[in-house]
Amino acid sequence: MTKLTSYTCAKCGGVLNVDIGQAVFDCPFCGNGFDLSDFHRSEVLNEAALNLKNREFQSAQKKYGDLLAADENDFEAKRGNVLAEGNIRSLDYLKDPEKLLKADRNKAKVKADLYRVNSDERQAAYFEKLNDMFVQADSYEHDKNEIFTNRKYADEAIKSINDTLRRRRNIRFFLSLFSLVALPVLFLSVVTLYPEQGRIIEFLASIKWVFLGLAVLFLISLIPFEKFMLSFGENPAKEILNIKAGVKKRIEPYEKSLTDIRTYFENAYSELQKMEESLVTEPGKADHKEQNQGAFCGPELTDKVICSGCGGYLYADKKKNLLMCRSCGVAYGTSLFFGNIKTRALEALNACEYIEADQRYLHALMLDPHDFEALRGRILSSARWAKVRSDADVTGRWIQTVRSKVDYALENALEKDKPYFQEYHNVVNGYEKLIAINAKIRSAEKQYKDMCDVRKHLYDDFDTVDYVFGVSSADKRADKKVNEAAEELNALTRSKVGIIESIARSCERITNTDTERAGLLSGRK
Repeated sequence: MTKLTSYTCAKCGGVLNVDIGQAVFDCPFCGNGFDLSDFHRSEVLNEAALNLKNREFQSAQKKYGDLLAADENDFEAKRGNVLAEGNIRSLDYLKDPEKLLKADRNKAKVKADLYRVNSDERQAAYFEKLNDMFVQADSYEHDKNEIFTNRKYADEAIKSINDTLRRRRNIRFFLSLFSLVALPVLFLSVVTLYPEQGRIIEFLASIKWVFLGLAVLFLISLIPFEKFMLSFGENPAKEILNIKAGVKKRIEPYEKSLTDIRTYFENAYSELQKMEESLVTEPGKADHKEQNQGAFCGPELTDKVICSGCGGYLYADKKKNLLMCRSCGVAYGTSLFFGNIKTRALEALNACEYIEADQRYLHALMLDPHDFEALRGRILSSARWAKVRSDADVTGRWIQTVRSKVDYALENALEKDKPYFQEYHNVVNGYEKLIAINAKIRSAEKQYKDMCDVRKHLYDDFDTVDYVFGVSSADKRADKKVNEAAEELNALTRSKVGIIESIARSCERITNTDTERAGLLSGRK
């Protein structure tokens, strides 16, 4: 697919938009000469860097590969290819090993080692240092995992001790409560069932061990909890301190190693920057090149082309194969307007090259402001979609960007096409409502959780006597608030489901229209 590129003349500020394949070496406004190949390389490097930043790593690899096909010793292309192989978004990620934890370091090491072997001495030193940094990042990840594993083990051990303490505390509470209730009940039963003194003494003698056991349980309930726990073995507080001290001792070497690796990365990154000063190709002043331009490419323009910058009309320079706007200082290569403009735009859209797709659809609108495919394509390009979606995760900025393109389409579309673009308008409004209701749901979920916590504290911290005689009213109020919060959350969830279904219906209608139009186009062909 032919790529778009844009140049700005350093002398007059004129802007030239062309396909990379179109050879133009003079500024159309002031005649200043430049070497287009240098501009191509700079443009490709900038686009590849943007691909890395946007996590479009395959696209970045292709661009760096194209540069290396033209010049196998291109250092910046090699370096960029290493980053793209490792899914590393920029060179700045090499400052901190933490940022390399999610990178594919194995692929990056293989590529860096390949360039180390097949490069000159200076480049080999650079890629060797780069490879060492990836190795150190592996050690950093290992040490960090060891720290996490040890701390997790300690947390689980401490949690187990605390759970045991909690269970024993509950057992002690219920034993003391049982003994406190059982002794009077037993005594009253004996007095009631055995009124004769002799029989009472005889019966008490027969169950003396029961009385003794209940008395012991009651005495245990009076002992401070700490002493009670000591009777079951080692002091739990001391055991917890020992676990913390042990894990601290085990992770100290790993923490020191992490500090050393971070220091290594700071120094290594500084060394890489110094190496790059002599390795990065500085674009010099290109010599003016003579060219023999052929005749005007493509058919004569029968309709006036409107400048997308100022709304003025463009005129043709047949010698240079350009369409120029004298009003705002923008020129366009004629190849942008002839041939299958929308086909190239659709190819860019399907390849997720949304910026290029948007520009090509804009060129189509310069020929016909009412073009249905171009208006639709600019909406999809701004949404970063190849086709309409009902399950996208969008932001407020996304809403603003896409809505501007939808409003433009509704304003410029033919009357028969406006119902179609109104569906896009419904989709954008639906996503805006979805963002708002998601915020309300998060707030309602927090309120529901807070109410549940309040009710839980009431249940956990109750006093037996107070609970029996009067705290139940507070429990009822807490239950009511929990139920109200749950109802509000359920109502918001139902509303969210309705919004999602509305978006899905609009998307379905859009998809059906796209399918019908695609069938009509196929029939015409």
